[in-house]
Amino acid sequence: MKCFLCKSDHGSPNNLVKHLKIIHGLCTGRTLFLKCGQEGCSRSFGSFSGFRKHLNKCHGESLVDSIEDDLSDPQSTVNTSNISHVEVSTECLEAESELSSLYIVNSCAAVISDLKAAGVGQSTVNTVVISMEEIVQDIHQHAKETVIKHVFSNGRETEMCKKVEACFEGLENPFTVLNSEYKRSKFMTAKWEIVEPVECVIGSRFDTRRNKKTGTYDQVVVQDKFMYIPILSTLQSIFKSQYFAEMLQSSATSNSRLRDICDGSFFKSHPLFSTEKQTIQVQMFYDDFEVANPLGSKRGIHKLGGVYFTLRNFYPKWNSFFG
Repeated sequence: MKCFLCKSDHGSPNNLVKHLKIIHGLCTGRTLFLKCGQEGCSRSFGSFSGFRKHLNKCHGESLVDSIEDDLSDPQSTVNTSNISHVEVSTECLEAESELSSLYIVNSCAAVISDLKAAGVGQSTVNTVVISMEEIVQDIHQHAKETVIKHVFSNGRETEMCKKVEACFEGLENPFTVLNSEYKRSKFMTAKWEIVEPVECVIGSRFDTRRNKKTGTYDQVVVQDKFMYIPILSTLQSIFKSQYFAEMLQSSATSNSRLRDICDGSFFKSHPLFSTEKQTIQVQMFYDDFEVANPLGSKRGIHKLGGVYFTLRNFYPKWNSFFG
């Protein structure tokens, strides 16, 4: 099984998926993109389960054939009589364990970020994280008790049993580092470089307000403010991803079909876009929304206006996600 990123070979679909998760840090989510790296196959997938099923169904026979060829090759036969001991590098095992723990934490953080992106309230996110923390803790405890019960049934005071108990006790609960808003914000900022909003002042105006002490109405100066997420910092964060950078370079127009504005005569004759093929296309639009009443944008006094932008260089499926 060949990795589509580094072209390395792996013995089975499970080993390949583990390699993609731990070595390349791919996490489950809406932005997951997997390609089948096997020869002659151009399928792509958005989930590890679909990717694994495809490898087992479509490329499982080739894997069995390669194993049979290796077993039938006289030069590949191993003389087990000369092997007395197999040494396993402790450093390699510790490094792999550390990477596995890091991947699990990253996967949990990706799930939480999907909940926040879907508009789930902060209190609901906290409840879900705390509940998952308890569930994982119960699973760890149940697994430890089951292993000790069936493997060390003769006695729990042996040195090996104590090592196994210490191993289970050392397992880190991935939701523990994400069980508060402060921890989640700190973790996601360090990992994904979240661009924080900036408060900006539009200008000042006079507003009439009632003085509660005197009962009179006074003219007071009020500053009109808005929250702004810097576009330049957002673009810098986006294009640190190699996948999105390659998508920008591969964007091209079509001479035979009209798919979007890039295929029209206005775009092809534009003084900038017609000469600079790698130019970032920023499309901005405005929309009102009601924060207290979901039935309409102008049905109450708690309405806000939002300015959004999308990148036309992206494939339509990404703009449908982020737009």
